[in-house]
This record gives sequence, C-alpha cells and structure tokens, in this order.
Amino acid sequence: MNDSDDVLQMILSARELRANRQKDLLERLGHSLVCFTLNIPGPDKNAVLYEHIHQEGLSHFLQLLQEKKVSVIHWEVEQSILGMEGYISVDLESALLKRMTIEIEDKHPLGRIFDFDVFGPDSSVWNRTSLGKERRKCLLCEDTAILCARSRRHSLEDLINKIHNMGKAYFNR
Repeated sequence: MNDSDDVLQMILSARELRANRQKDLLERLGHSLVCFTLNIPGPDKNAVLYEHIHQEGLSHFLQLLQEKKVSVIHWEVEQSILGMEGYISVDLESALLKRMTIEIEDKHPLGRIFDFDVFGPDSSVWNRTSLGKERRKCLLCEDTAILCARSRRHSLEDLINKIHNMGKAYFNR
C-alpha cells in the first residue's frame, strides 16, 4: 500500500465514523440533527483558517437558533482528517431546520464554504432539492458545484485560493 492508499483508507474510516456518530446521536436523542462541516477540497482540511471559518459558522447557527427560540438538545464539535465537524441536535421540524441552514449558506459571506447536512429523527436526509431549491453554485463559476467537482473543471489551487481569500476578507473586515 502506498501513501495515497493510506490517506484514502483514513478518509473512508473517518467518513464511516462520522456516519456512525450521526446514527448514534439520532437514535439516542430522537431529534433533528445538523452535521455542520465545511466544503474544503483537497487533503488539508485542518488549517487554522478553516477552524476559524467553522467556528464562525457554528456560532452564527447557534445564535440564529437562540433568536428563533429553538431548543438545542445537544451540540458538540470534533476534529478529524475530514476537518471540523459540528453535531447539533435541535427540537425543530427537519424541513424548517433545512430551510434555516439554506438561508445561512445563501446569505452569510462565508456561507458558500459552510455545509449543513440535516437529518430527521427517523434518519431521513433533507437537502435543497427535497425542498424544491436549486443545487448550490460553484465557488468559481455559475455552474452547479457538483458538476464542477465531478468534472474537476477548476484546479485545486484555484479553489483553495478562493476559500482563503473569502476567509481573509471576512475576518479582516
């Protein structure tokens, strides 16, 4: 096995751990669950800037929940090879919760980097298309992000530079 095989195995293991953590929290707490991560391409997902971006997104989300008087049942943050992972269990209907996270992703200056996955208490997955919304746009062009990612239309360097520029602009304002 070479280094890239080792990294791939570590990524797959981390994804499995994340899925198991989500399943455990859903079963144990019985409420809607948000898994908050960042859309960071490439192997380095734990830069200090990314930690700050994650912290900003989590703080913004928790503040919005408080403003809307939504009960937070449980929240925690972990770090893995996949980057920062926030798990927030709330007493709110999943579709409403997903609409709230879409608004953050669409309106916050760093929202395009944020990734809020919403699960119902029954482990159902709520996404933009299930609510009749369009898929997310690419960071660098107006096409759908998933199409650009699959076709590798943009270089890793260009994507990372864009994320760094967004983060620096936000925190230096």
